[in-house]
Amino acid sequence: MMQLLYLLTFVGVMAASREFHLRTNRISALPSWNSTCDECQTLVHRFHEALKDPVKMNELKALMRVLCHETSYVEECREFVNHLDEIIKMLDPYLSDAKAVCRYLHLCSKRMSQFHRLALLYTKWSRGIKSGTNDIVCDECQFAATELRQVVSDKTLQQEARDFLRTQVCGRFGKYRGDCDMVIEQFLPEFFQELEAALANPKKVCQEIGFCGNSRRNLGGFLGYLQEL
Repeated sequence: MMQLLYLLTFVGVMAASREFHLRTNRISALPSWNSTCDECQTLVHRFHEALKDPVKMNELKALMRVLCHETSYVEECREFVNHLDEIIKMLDPYLSDAKAVCRYLHLCSKRMSQFHRLALLYTKWSRGIKSGTNDIVCDECQFAATELRQVVSDKTLQQEARDFLRTQVCGRFGKYRGDCDMVIEQFLPEFFQELEAALANPKKVCQEIGFCGNSRRNLGGFLGYLQEL
């Protein structure tokens, strides 16, 4: 279930990004907003190009089918994955403009939150491009995890996340919207519960995702897929 948790954490952070405005006096030697904007665009471009590669697309589908088996709605999830090609085509016009995507995620702004910066720092770290020291990253990860737990336990935010995903994501899936809505309604409450429980131990979470440790490791699940792009 942890792989699925990491995948949805990534999506959740991006979808509800405006909520994560952390304090600005805890981090040193972080990349500038401009370099973070460039890094975001690079990641979006790599992901977009990978989705045009049949091999990479099949890898993503295979990964998502495995994740489906860890849910209580396996058949609906698999049906959703079976139509992933069509869904990706719908998203293509948006992904083709990497800078617009990053602006929407508030990653090309001088007012970028520290959690956004930390997320991009992790992306760079996972590809072996380290910035700052491991101790700084570990401390900041634990700080972010503690703050994030307070955010995800907020019932108002949970409803906002549900509304956002149903209108801004499922609303673009046309005839597949019903399946998408079903996945959101059945999975999201479970996701928030598991995420809140996992974040109760910030050090363990940060060790699991590789922030607290001295060596780069190969990642599994969706993050492993991004690592190989």
